[in-house]
This record gives sequence, structure tokens and C-alpha cells, in this order.
Amino acid sequence: MGLGIDEDTAIEVTTSGRFTALGSGCVTVLDGRSLTHSTVSDTWADEPFALTDVTLHLLPGGYSFDLITRRPSLTIAFSSAETQPAPGAREFCSAIP
Repeated sequence: MGLGIDEDTAIEVTTSGRFTALGSGCVTVLDGRSLTHSTVSDTWADEPFALTDVTLHLLPGGYSFDLITRRPSLTIAFSSAETQPAPGAREFCSAIP
């Protein structure tokens, strides 16, 4: 599993193995446990590579993810105004098919 955290974005991780995205961008979660094909080991660093059958999650501020079950929480929780995504962040994250 890989995580990508946008600029002006962070995650808060609990001891139970759940994180919540905070900030104006998105957290990208790439889960390769169902991967069926990869050319990563056969390519040079500057070459494109293939990955098939991976799961992608794009999580804007307020969304949570369980690292144990590898499932997102679709309930948005905000504890303060600072953790809410910037206008348009949710639309940007959801615009990617």
C-alpha cells in the first residue's frame, strides 16, 4: 500500500490504525493487494511502467481510512474549520474516474 499526501495536507493517525485526512488537498491511497500484473521490476527509473488491478482512493480533508481493513470511511468528520477542505477540493478529488 502506498500513500501520497498533497501539499497543505496531513494525516492524523490513531493507535487503532485509522487515519483522517486534514487540510486543503487530498490523500491518495494506492492498494496493490489485488495487483495482477506489474512491469515495475522490468523498467528503468525514467520509463513508464504498468500496474493492473490496483485500488485507488482519493480522500479530501475530513475523510478517514482504516489501515487494517484497507477501507475508507465515507462519513466526513470535521473537528474545526482548519480541517475542512478548500473550496473545490472535494470536486477535484471526485472528478477523477
